[in-house]
Amino acid sequence: MILAALSDYYEKLEENEKVASIGYATAPISYALVISSSGKLVDIEDLRDVSGKKLGQGILLCHSKAREPQA
Repeated sequence: MILAALSDYYEKLEENEKVASIGYATAPISYALVISSSGKLVDIEDLRDVSGKKLGQGILLCHSKAREPQA
């Protein structure tokens, strides 16, 4: 009963885009690689917030074990 209620709550949060879908996570990304249609690197774009600390922009990505913090 509690698990069903928690599952319903998560689904409501997901519908309102308050949490990432299962299998996805938001991660701070500091730079974007700009690539031409021919596959060549054109630019490296700085996505960091310049006000205060330079933090990466939160971008939705597929979940990956490689991005999990190491204990």
